[in-house]
Amino acid sequence: MDGAKASANLYSLVQTCKAHGIDPYRYLRALFIALPKAATADDYEALLPWRIALAAQQPATRRLTGASDPHHGRKKKSGDVVY
Repeated sequence: MDGAKASANLYSLVQTCKAHGIDPYRYLRALFIALPKAATADDYEALLPWRIALAAQQPATRRLTGASDPHHGRKKKSGDVVY
């Protein structure tokens, strides 16, 4: 039951990001970096998707390229998920 609640919370965060035009990957990355430092209600409020400061980075479509991508160089097949 706890796993289902955790999954629902994560899904909710991702959908909230999408609704506000925020890249979910960038948000979750910033959240997981900042979350251990949060101590007050104001700290946690600052971590909401529409309030958190997102660091500049490469577009999300470029993060799985090169040697770090286990599928780099592999020909795409029907049904492959595109990130």
